Amino acid sequence: MSFSKQNRTGLYQNNSEISSRHVQVFCRYTPIFLLILFIIAGCKEIDAYLFMSPPQIVSHEPVSGCIGSKQVEMIRIRFSRPMRMSSVENALELFGDSGPRSAHFSWDNSELTVTPTPPIPPGEDILLSIGTSAEDSYGNSLEQGWELSFSTSPADQAFNLDTVRPEEGVVLTEREPIELVFNHPVREKSIAGNVNFSPSVGGVFEFTPRGSLMFLPDSPWKSYGGDIELEILEGLSSSSFNSLAERVSIAYKTIAAQNPVIRRVEAVNPGIPLQSTENDTITTQGIDIKSTFLIEFEDAISLDDSRDFVYIEPSAPVILSKPSPSVLSVCPVDPLEYNQRYELLVHAQRFPFLTNADSSRPPEILAVGFTPRAGIDPPELLSLNQRVEFETEHTAAFDIYGSSFGGNTLIPAEIAEAFSLYSPGGRCYFKIRTFVTSPSDCADLPDSQNFTVQRFFVDIIDPEIYGIMEILIGSNISDNSGNRMKDDFYREIQWTLP
Repeated sequence: MSFSKQNRTGLYQNNSEISSRHVQVFCRYTPIFLLILFIIAGCKEIDAYLFMSPPQIVSHEPVSGCIGSKQVEMIRIRFSRPMRMSSVENALELFGDSGPRSAHFSWDNSELTVTPTPPIPPGEDILLSIGTSAEDSYGNSLEQGWELSFSTSPADQAFNLDTVRPEEGVVLTEREPIELVFNHPVREKSIAGNVNFSPSVGGVFEFTPRGSLMFLPDSPWKSYGGDIELEILEGLSSSSFNSLAERVSIAYKTIAAQNPVIRRVEAVNPGIPLQSTENDTITTQGIDIKSTFLIEFEDAISLDDSRDFVYIEPSAPVILSKPSPSVLSVCPVDPLEYNQRYELLVHAQRFPFLTNADSSRPPEILAVGFTPRAGIDPPELLSLNQRVEFETEHTAAFDIYGSSFGGNTLIPAEIAEAFSLYSPGGRCYFKIRTFVTSPSDCADLPDSQNFTVQRFFVDIIDPEIYGIMEILIGSNISDNSGNRMKDDFYREIQWTLP
């Protein structure tokens, strides 16, 4: 076969275009292919490139300077990346007053723990150095030698508590502060967790102008009752990092608060008395979310003393006032939550209550039950595609359980209008009766606490149908406050005759 010159020229042009496209694709995607190959290869070369900089020491413990009178049992040094352990240990030297000291080494990733053997005693100067032969796992050496020097303080320079005011054993009154005077300034960051009260006492620590440490309690001491123990642990340190020489325990007494006698507690809206209880039983329900509470005592009450002993849980800020010498008014700052359990605590006595439900909440259809003939209790609650059977061809009944909230009730006429039975095989007639029922009439219903359950009977008259039956209750149902149901209620059942 032969080609003309023109054909050969066109063929050459086509091949040139194809080759040019191949070169473009190759140039575009070659870097990506090479990167994938590096990843598959384990990235060792990339790691070595990224970690070419020298390793560094990022932290150490103890810090430089005087660190306390007790023995130093270990020294911790953290590097910026994992190191070759043997190179670091060979490059490390530890010196004391009498010359080189031996030590044991242990590693946790990039942290080295040096344990001197024996431990460093009080009153000794220590020098620890690491030479530049110390290498990281990539072979990079320290850029320059590193040294840590510190001295353990002699026993006569120990950090101690000199004075406490008031002195141990006295009776603490009101919000009396406790002052701790040490022989050296206290390091502020060491206070937390090392100065504790038992039982736990709320308050703040402050430094006085003369450098002592002052504790200011949030509440009167008598609110904690009985004995108070103040414990100061060895973790407390001075501004020179001297640890407290020994643990200190200081005992105080308080005047135990005597709870006042309560005559009655009442929710003003809607005027319901609250009952005290020792357990979680709720005896008072339907309390308005904006209700104020009145507490009547047998004797006159101090408003200031009551601020620490009268409150609502879960945490609800309140305003206290005294309408009369022996009556305390408790007013929540913000409305409480709907349908929520709360406790009014009055001088260690608990008054649980349940707020009312939202009266603007739409009503709901809880369930539809079935009985083979009218008057049988309890009915069987229907599930989707459930098979039901009439006992006779003339009577049967459905039970509609509707719920409304905030004291509202459903309107029977709207239930009758919204209820429908559909079947492709025939027709039926029904009428509706209604009355309010309690949850005990049907154990499968949800707890009706704080809402009203109404039971509507649908009497089926002369059923002439069987097979698939659809029950539909439309959402055009409302309660007496005008709240309308959101969604339709639907059930499909298998209807059979005897």
